[in-house]
Amino acid sequence: EHPGYGVLSITADGETLLAPGRARVLEPPGSSELPGLVAGAVPELLAASVERAVDGAGGSAPRAALTALGVRPLGLAELADRLAVPRLSPLRWHALYDALEACVEGIPNARDELAGLPVPLVDGRTVTGPRGTLLLDADPAWVDGIAGRLARLDVAGVRIVHPDAAHPLLTALGAATAGPAGLLDHAGIVEAVRRSADDTDAAGVTWDDGSDADADDADADADADADADDSDAG
Repeated sequence: EHPGYGVLSITADGETLLAPGRARVLEPPGSSELPGLVAGAVPELLAASVERAVDGAGGSAPRAALTALGVRPLGLAELADRLAVPRLSPLRWHALYDALEACVEGIPNARDELAGLPVPLVDGRTVTGPRGTLLLDADPAWVDGIAGRLARLDVAGVRIVHPDAAHPLLTALGAATAGPAGLLDHAGIVEAVRRSADDTDAAGVTWDDGSDADADDADADADADADADDSDAG
């Protein structure tokens, strides 16, 4: 028996109450801000204050005491899956990545479990998993502008992370980084340029490199010289 813990508060504000058998606790633990940040997706996740209260009351490891109460662990992979539901602002995602960073450090399989962590893109989409996304090391205004141009050009496969959400955790989980010059080497950009060239050839469009104009100028000069010679001969 654990007197006083028949009901546990689970949110950061302490207003939501839940029986221990329905509550969850993150394993491994993140920062104390994490439960409040993910409350919309995991409302049954215990607040850090509850763990501290159990620890102070029992005088032993809080996780063991919570397990004895019937609280079940919530792994990182399940957390990542459930975070696909809520729509968060890029700044909110950044704060969430900050809170999750402690889960990755020193945990061998944490990166694999967080492989499905959602990532907001600069074009307004949210994709599953940092791998394959691109963090641009450039001015945020420039990033916004280039994203708009890429959208108009229908460039597929270039998934640029929103600048407000950019975080070292994403790099640790497989996101690539590049500057403005490096963006030109991205496979999606290279493919878009190749496709554009193919479309131009198929349409029968020819590029004016100025050679025809140079030839016309040369012919005009020759005619002028001939007229001058005829005039001198007369």
